Amino acid sequence: RKTFKTTLGIGVRFWKIELEGDIRWYPASATYTLLATSMPIQITTQLPGQAPVVTEEQFTSISFATRRVWSGSVGLRLRLSELFTFHGGFYVDPSPVSGAVNGVFQKADFAGFRGGVSFTAPQGVSGSISLGYERGTPETTLAVGGLTVTPLPVQLSFTTFNLSFAIGYKF
Repeated sequence: RKTFKTTLGIGVRFWKIELEGDIRWYPASATYTLLATSMPIQITTQLPGQAPVVTEEQFTSISFATRRVWSGSVGLRLRLSELFTFHGGFYVDPSPVSGAVNGVFQKADFAGFRGGVSFTAPQGVSGSISLGYERGTPETTLAVGGLTVTPLPVQLSFTTFNLSFAIGYKF
């Protein structure tokens, strides 16, 4: 199910500087069944040196719900010269996953920034290079382990770096 979103943005240009800001709002959704079946599922277990054991269990339905989320971004464009322009921005992107969900989906909030330089030559050649960084951390911890291992709490985090470049030629 998709909820709607509302976006409000504003941009300002003065001298060689352009600033932009955006705010987005996503409403919450009611809890609904994401995946369910009345058919039993088969679970196969095989220990070393033994024959496989097949059992059947009733599938537990997976529910999902979203929470109300506000997110936003701020960007800057600075024309350094006729040849070079600097671009940069920062954003926050909270997770829409509701805390009332059954634990299948992790709630992870992200924040990141991007920055780069572009050039435009009078001969029709243009290009850009940019670097981005994003970091996210779930609010919950997971327990990892197996049948014979004592579960250990693990705190997850996500970090990404993006390097982008482009070259163009106008005929």
